[in-house]
Formats: sequence, C-alpha cells, structure tokens
Amino acid sequence: MSLTECELRNERPERPGEFTFTWSVQNYSYCTKKETECLLSPDFVVAFLGKTKCYLVLYPRGDKQAPGFVSCKFRTYAKDSICNFTLAIRMSNGQFKESDENVYDGSEDFKNGIGYSKFVRFEELKGSDGYLYNDTFTVRCRMWKTSVDIPASVKWEAYSRIKVSKLDYTWILNDISVANGVFENEFNESVDITEFFTNYKEINLQLFEKGSQERNVKFWNPLLLLATSSSKHL
Repeated sequence: MSLTECELRNERPERPGEFTFTWSVQNYSYCTKKETECLLSPDFVVAFLGKTKCYLVLYPRGDKQAPGFVSCKFRTYAKDSICNFTLAIRMSNGQFKESDENVYDGSEDFKNGIGYSKFVRFEELKGSDGYLYNDTFTVRCRMWKTSVDIPASVKWEAYSRIKVSKLDYTWILNDISVANGVFENEFNESVDITEFFTNYKEINLQLFEKGSQERNVKFWNPLLLLATSSSKHL
C-alpha cells in the first residue's frame, strides 16, 4: 500500500505507551540523490512488534509516483503484528507537521513500505533564507498499539550526516599591475582535486578584470569554495 496524499496537521500530545523514532539527516543541502533514489535510516527495534527491525525510507527528490516531492515510508520485518503509526517532518519554523494515522497489519502489502509519496514539496521545508532548519532534514515516526497492558513510552533518536569534503587553497598573486583601475595581465592557476574526484585531476582558476573602471579598488580578495558530497556515505 502506498498512499499518495498526506494531510499534515499540527503536532499532537504523546500517547501513553508510544514508541517514537526521530531521524535527523545533517548537511542535507549537500544531498545529491536523484528522483527515485532513497536514503535509509538506521534500524530501530519496537518491542510490541515482536522486537523486529524497522526503518524509514526517505526519497529526497520523490519516488516514482511523485517526482519533485519528498517521499517518506515506514518498513518493518514484523509479521502478524498490528500497530498504528504516524509520520511527521520538521518544517522551516522548527515545528513538526504530522500526517494522519495509518495502520500496519503485517500483511504482504507492506513489504515495500507504507507511507506517503506526496509528503510535501521540498521547497515548503525551506525558510525565508532558502535553507532548511539547521541544514538538517528531520523525520519522525510515532507508533502505538491499543493494549490493556500499556507499556512505558520509548524514544529513540538517530543522526546521520552526509559526508562533505572541503578544500582550502590559498592563491598568492605576485606582480599585479593595474593601470587606470584595469588589470594589465590575467592570472592562471591549477589546483589538484584528485582527492575529491576520480575522473578529474585538477581545476583551473583564472582571474582577470572585466567591465569595471573602479579606480578606488586597492586590492581584490576573491573567494572560491569547492565542496563535494558523497551520497554513499551518511
């Protein structure tokens, strides 16, 4: 079963005996996953599901049914177990928005996960500055089971981090000649980037003046940031 619509609502109080799993993916702006490609959360174990492994599946660019949306689903290896659950995401204001309730009944229909293809558009998660809250995507799964013997509430938290490698390089320019506010020469430099890429050995930098007659400029301080992220490492 794969729901394609998600009705989000404000956060509600915790239920007695509820299991809560919160997963945060840090450095999310560096995520390079394409449509239909997913991230898997660390496994978590729920006692009232027979202590079997469960995990969340996150599609940053959407699954096959809803490209352009953030898709999120719940998967478990549990069989012959019934429980209720909700999924929620942290919005740009830091507050969670929660889905409507779902029922997991351990049937074969849930092997591929149950959740939402059209959870929310990615742009809706960004704040006024265009970034995610703390550059972290956070999704939460709440699970509970109606029982006469209500267990104690349990909370699990997991943190994943998209690996980001950065290179700092200082380029010293000598013999700068400026006439009437215009560079009389241009500068070229090559930077070794084999540490980051397997198909590229170096990046070429060029610095030259173009289209400016500003005579008050005494020095230039150009800044180039080169970063690469690995979608295989969290």
